[in-house]
Amino acid sequence: MSSDSYSDVRTLRFSETAYNLLPGKIQNIFITKGIDTKAIDLALRKSSHFIEYMVLSITLFVISRVYKIKTKVSVIYILFICLLIANLDEFYQSFVPGRNSQVRDCLIDLLGSLTGLIICFLLRKLKKINKK
Repeated sequence: MSSDSYSDVRTLRFSETAYNLLPGKIQNIFITKGIDTKAIDLALRKSSHFIEYMVLSITLFVISRVYKIKTKVSVIYILFICLLIANLDEFYQSFVPGRNSQVRDCLIDLLGSLTGLIICFLLRKLKKINKK
């Protein structure tokens, strides 16, 4: 998706369509709060960054469990890999017409990765509690 030129135009069209499908009462709430389709589009695009890297970190964590890599070591590797991929992706996007590179996106990606790891740790803790 990083090489998708001018993808913001398509996501904005999607956001406008989704906004227009909302019931009138919800649209009125958005209007009174100053939320327009561009704000919805921004939230949609940034949340996709977050979710994408959350899933990536969970996947890497599961793989590290399969190969029995120590938890502390795997967390360091996972965060490094996720941050490396995020930075390489943003660098690559800087060469694609209609796309740009933003540090904010890398930070959102890192936050998604951390959230994925937190979910993994919480699920492991729940599993240990249920075994007792």
